[in-house]
Amino acid sequence: LQIMKEKAPRDARARLSLFMDYVPGARGRDVPDPYYGGPQDFENVLDMVEQGVEGLMSFLQREKV
Repeated sequence: LQIMKEKAPRDARARLSLFMDYVPGARGRDVPDPYYGGPQDFENVLDMVEQGVEGLMSFLQREKV
């Protein structure tokens, strides 16, 4: 993320952020790769992604993007 921010044009209007930044209490967290885990790991990632989508949609609706 930091590298992308450094490469972004100085006059860019868009903001870069992590997906989990849209989940309360999860700012800066990564969504883990569940590939080498078990079924519960996939369930946990699905829960995280669903929370991220809900938070992102709320943000977009508030910002009217």
